[in-house]
Amino acid sequence: MNIVKLTWNDIYLAIKELESKIDFKQYDYIIGVARGGVVPATILSYRHNKELNFIGVKSYTNNRTSDGSIESYIELPMELETSNKCLLFIDDLSDTGNTINFINTTYSPETCVINTAVLYEKTKTKVKATFYGEAVDSDLWLEFPWER
Repeated sequence: MNIVKLTWNDIYLAIKELESKIDFKQYDYIIGVARGGVVPATILSYRHNKELNFIGVKSYTNNRTSDGSIESYIELPMELETSNKCLLFIDDLSDTGNTINFINTTYSPETCVINTAVLYEKTKTKVKATFYGEAVDSDLWLEFPWER
């Protein structure tokens, strides 16, 4: 597997591309998906003056493997009012689509609008994000600047 070491400039360009596809005015909250989505969600919340919250979802081990399971370790605050609100979940990458699927099935859109956005989406992901900045080959391993 080829490793691509992304630079902060790469991240900036992916954020700009993602921004061009989203009407941020319609969203009440930006929800960062920890850990990888924390940085882009924070940047986007500042740039678009949106309230920021986080969830924590883990699908990979430290040795870059995944068995397809999702471990949730940070939930949305119970006091966060989501009825009749629009939520935009931000992550760094959709690789398998498991995290996007978890968000779509866990945070029911019965009383609110749920959309997902990622900086990078792999071409063979099973579940697509609503928005993505750049499509990348599924054979690449992306290493983000905040990971080193």
